Amino acid sequence: MYEAHWNLTNKPFRNDLDMSFAFFWEGYEEAVARMQYWAADGKRLALLTGPPGVGKSFLLALLSRDIRRRGDITATVPNPSLAPAEFLQYVLALYGHDQTGVRKSESLTLLTNFASENAAQNIRTYLLIDDAHAIGDRETLEEINLILNLAEGPRPLFSIVLSGEPGVRNVIAQCPGLRQKIEMGAGLSPLSRDETERYLSHRLGVAGGQGDIFKGAAIDALHNWSKGVPRLVNTAADLALLAAFGEGKTRVDVAAVESGLEEIESQTSAA
Repeated sequence: MYEAHWNLTNKPFRNDLDMSFAFFWEGYEEAVARMQYWAADGKRLALLTGPPGVGKSFLLALLSRDIRRRGDITATVPNPSLAPAEFLQYVLALYGHDQTGVRKSESLTLLTNFASENAAQNIRTYLLIDDAHAIGDRETLEEINLILNLAEGPRPLFSIVLSGEPGVRNVIAQCPGLRQKIEMGAGLSPLSRDETERYLSHRLGVAGGQGDIFKGAAIDALHNWSKGVPRLVNTAADLALLAAFGEGKTRVDVAAVESGLEEIESQTSAA
């Protein structure tokens, strides 16, 4: 709607997993590097933590892309709040083996055979579990631990990432066997004010626009409201661009940001 006004080829602030908009600020770059090291080294279990909206799912998508580019196999569980009986079957389905109704022992055998066949071809098998803080059943954690116990010789057949909000540590504590297997950890933090400015400029540039569309005071207002959380920065920046476009402005000012924030507040209040 506003793309032509700002000379953009597409919308720069969608909250999706478009890898072309990847932005690596200091803490994020370190977390990506640690996860890439974990994956390349074939370690067993990694833990990725961070507050909501800070980019955990995006990092998993980047990691998944890197894994596939190496020729290895990976699957992502977007919502693990499943009953224990459903979890193994769901994982099997993600790997293309839909065995609804099979017993737990059969599921484990199928997973073992699948990963063993991959290993025989020097292909590693990864499982990335997002929103792991939502796991509400201790037995589901035990299912994950069982998958990690699958091995052929000295090396595990599966490498798993558990990603979630900081409270995920309390969830994992319910299963000591799982907690003890964590070999790598990384944490994500929100953007600083300067990083927010570079983030806005980067995404605008990727979308074909100028990086200085937002005035300094507008960036201050965006950062103060969002606390540097990328998901919130995206939502507020998108509405600010729309508001400034509607008023025929050539740059986004504080008034346009505040107009967008008023809309957000009205929607959340109505909800």
